[in-house]
Amino acid sequence: MAHILKEFAKHCGVKTGKPVIKDFFVPILDQEYITIDTSNCIGDSEYFYFKEYVDAFKALRKKDIKVYNICGDKKVENADNYYDELSSNQCNFLIKNSKLHICVDNATGHIASIYKAPTIVLFSHSQPRLSMPLWNTKGTECLEPEYKNGKPAYFPNKDNSVVNTIYPDRIIEATYKLTDFLKPSR
Repeated sequence: MAHILKEFAKHCGVKTGKPVIKDFFVPILDQEYITIDTSNCIGDSEYFYFKEYVDAFKALRKKDIKVYNICGDKKVENADNYYDELSSNQCNFLIKNSKLHICVDNATGHIASIYKAPTIVLFSHSQPRLSMPLWNTKGTECLEPEYKNGKPAYFPNKDNSVVNTIYPDRIIEATYKLTDFLKPSR
């Protein structure tokens, strides 16, 4: 099966194109930062290891790149800033200007793709080939969990938190692949 968006467009008799989205300025002091989005973390999409990723990232970064926790209602411990009351357009601004965006499979991964921001998307109940961000495939790393029975459930399931089989070291590895701001780990 093809990507969900392409299938939908085909059945509607339209072509897919690059969306136009709006962003609103957010006053920030930091020039360089990464964003982590914890929104839509329900059921098997709630990722428990963002704190461990942030700790590893801060230990390995070459320069003072900040970590912003945006758009979500779940606070990531040790993130430099927590923006929980932003409009979607303000989140777009932060994503557009970030050096890296990390999220579970949700809308902000697609927004980062539109802006060509390097993106790491954690999948849980679907496969990347069905719903990965379309507009920046070279700058996107899609991380899949270890699925039970070798296949995703294709629906959120609170008893099956498979996204948490994606350990922080895999996200650090994807960060190395997409960016140049971490020290070599060896």
